[in-house]
Amino acid sequence: MGFEITRPLFLGAGVLALAVIVVIWRIFPPPLPPRRARLSLGLRTLIVLLLTASLAGFQVQTTPAKQSLLVAADLSASVQSALDSEAAMVRRVPEPAQSALHRRGSGPATGWLDSP
Repeated sequence: MGFEITRPLFLGAGVLALAVIVVIWRIFPPPLPPRRARLSLGLRTLIVLLLTASLAGFQVQTTPAKQSLLVAADLSASVQSALDSEAAMVRRVPEPAQSALHRRGSGPATGWLDSP
């Protein structure tokens, strides 16, 4: 599990914005009780952090333990050329995945494929 930042310049601007917020908060304290003033600063800091992460293109990258493949084909034979092209597409599904494919009825065929 890792992360990626696509625009690091925005990350630097966010750090600068946080510094400005804290300096302004210290110079001009809000007319609130100390506990609520700190809560206000914390919420503002959280908002700026989330906006900065969004603008910087912050993305968490994970690798799934399993992958699923869904094949849906209309086998109603209303259009023969479409039936042939769908059959050709299903044949191109990798061999291990085809063995796990389950078909239902003579209407639309669907199959869930789970591979490790």
